[in-house]
Amino acid sequence: MSNITIRELNAFFRKAKEGDTIPFKNTEMVEAVRCASLDGNFIEVLELSETLENAYTTANPNKPKARMIQNARETLTGLAYLADYECSPLEWMEIGPAKAYALKIGKDAMNLVQKVYENRQIDIIRDIFPETTKEIHGLN
Repeated sequence: MSNITIRELNAFFRKAKEGDTIPFKNTEMVEAVRCASLDGNFIEVLELSETLENAYTTANPNKPKARMIQNARETLTGLAYLADYECSPLEWMEIGPAKAYALKIGKDAMNLVQKVYENRQIDIIRDIFPETTKEIHGLN
């Protein structure tokens, strides 16, 4: 596996356009997020949150913009979850990023992403995973 950096992810997603295929493996992106969080690289993770949103909306012009932004945010929170927890598919289904953020069991990567979204005035549970709040509090 090659060592992709957050900087390289940002460079790709900044230029992404409709029809582009992401040239990175999920494991490479997870590792880039992990390394950035270990370095406390707030600015580049903040940039990644913004470039992912722009890339998702640019690459999918015929889809609802709000849904693409939601997908981008779910992607970043998922990458951070995987950076903190190497989990099986069953573990992903049992806990997953939404419950992990709701239960505040994050480690370095999740905590950094949490700070990034707080800085952007985005509440991870309310704005990205609103269904999880209902589930955890028995409102479904």
